[in-house]
Amino acid sequence: MESIVSNHPLNRHFAKKLRELRFEKGVSSKELAERISTEMKEVNAYEQGGRILSAAYLYMFARALDVPIERFFEGVDPSIPLVGTRNLLRSEVA
Repeated sequence: MESIVSNHPLNRHFAKKLRELRFEKGVSSKELAERISTEMKEVNAYEQGGRILSAAYLYMFARALDVPIERFFEGVDPSIPLVGTRNLLRSEVA
């Protein structure tokens, strides 16, 4: 079952953007994993939204892909509500 946190629209956006940027740079998930000293399954988990990209990982992935970190924020939907995950959960239950 997917958690409410990983289902947050921003987390889904960052996961999708990571995959897009990796493809754009022609980097395999194995190579990206090696660049940040982790395993390929971890990169795949981030790209599929199974893990949440922290600020530290956003920074490391941006460096490893040689892109400005701002690239992860391109295309963010400005209509995403400014609510924390607790409030997002409450609004989905209501």
